[in-house]
Amino acid sequence: MPEVRLPSFEEVDLHGPRPEAPDQLFLVQGTSTHRIRKEQIVSMRLTNVDVVADQARSAGGRLPLIVNAGRPTETNPQAGKCFHEHEFVPMREQINESEWRPRGTPPPRPASADAGAPPLQLHVSDHQYCSSADVLARYAGGEALAPSNHALFLVVFLNEGNPTFLPTPTEKSTAEEKQAYATQRQVIGRNLSKLFLVYADAVPPVLCKDRGPAMMACLASIVSDKTPGAPGATYQSSIAGYHDRSRLHVLSLGHVRRMQALVTHYKLESWFPALTESWSIQEWLPLAHYRTRAVDALGVPPGGLVTKEWLAQRGNVPFDTPWVQHCDMAHPSGECDGCGKPVLVPLVYGGAEERNGVPWLRLDVEDAASEHYQQVKAALERISGKPKRKKETPTTTPEATKADAEVARLRVENAKLERKVDALKAELASAQHHVAEMAIECQKQTARNLELTTALRTATGEGEEKEPQAPA
Repeated sequence: MPEVRLPSFEEVDLHGPRPEAPDQLFLVQGTSTHRIRKEQIVSMRLTNVDVVADQARSAGGRLPLIVNAGRPTETNPQAGKCFHEHEFVPMREQINESEWRPRGTPPPRPASADAGAPPLQLHVSDHQYCSSADVLARYAGGEALAPSNHALFLVVFLNEGNPTFLPTPTEKSTAEEKQAYATQRQVIGRNLSKLFLVYADAVPPVLCKDRGPAMMACLASIVSDKTPGAPGATYQSSIAGYHDRSRLHVLSLGHVRRMQALVTHYKLESWFPALTESWSIQEWLPLAHYRTRAVDALGVPPGGLVTKEWLAQRGNVPFDTPWVQHCDMAHPSGECDGCGKPVLVPLVYGGAEERNGVPWLRLDVEDAASEHYQQVKAALERISGKPKRKKETPTTTPEATKADAEVARLRVENAKLERKVDALKAELASAQHHVAEMAIECQKQTARNLELTTALRTATGEGEEKEPQAPA
């Protein structure tokens, strides 16, 4: 058998070494993608048994949060109802199966697909695979995972589409009210148990407070609308993303604070200690810095020639670029080569592989003046529990037309400002959290310095007493 050719240093330096199998977990931070090892996550499912905890963070035990677009279940017979009966017309590229491809090319070969995240164009097929409810559910999931949309996250992911959070029962509450609260408490708890803590280093599988700073994250997926006439009911096809079981979504501190309030409201503190205020949860760890530091420490291979030993060390660099199995319309379950091995490609932010890997949609602020944007925004507000907006009556006078144009311009500007304000609020909450932690650490260091100063003075005084000066 001919010897396998080793990659050049330049090839490895770009995206890291190609692994034998696709990476199980990754996350996106800013414009970078980072591989996550199983040993760096801990499940929120409470247990003191190592084997059970390790199973909960394994590939077979990790469960995603679900947006259910309309498949009733025994525990949720009204599933997906919140996504129906809205004044909403989806676009063709949203209801038909589509995928991103490098611009001006036929379906790309994986070997060159994402080498530098080339300009992309959206290819739309003639196959309808989404209903209007599916499209709205995809918007809801995408917006709920954004840093500022905590309310939508609680509704669509944790409370399974129900915008009403029941009050705590009192002595005057009826048996039905107490049972409804208990049922909702169970739903919230079941979904909170699907969350994970992500650490900078490998940690034991059992949840423990003293493991260092961690980010809270989740896997997220979608179940298609199964109501009569929907494509999901006709074809029984999935609209989930290729990477739903491997892409971790880091939750903002705003999300964490709202979940902490839920845990308190439903008296779940003993089940989810990491969602109490005594735990240190971050929304950002310097993953790119950890990666760069490890790469710099390893250095270039001797003489610039890659060896198997150096390549193995390079493959252990933390938070390196993840490699995933190539998936597209022709290979929805993943492409394999002639030998049956998975065809692997590096996952580059903004590349076709990354964009095709998720089912979620986001509102485009540049499109804020369009009717589509306003319809989606109004629907998401209703889903999150806000009252229905009053429908505006259109007018056709020249003055009204001019005013409409100005309103359209202001809507775009307002949407941009809202997105910017949301981002600044998230940054402010994070900064306040870090300042509070730094203040506590500063107090600890000050107290420690005082202790050391006192100890040094005592030791110096004792030394002077033990060694008195000889008389002249």
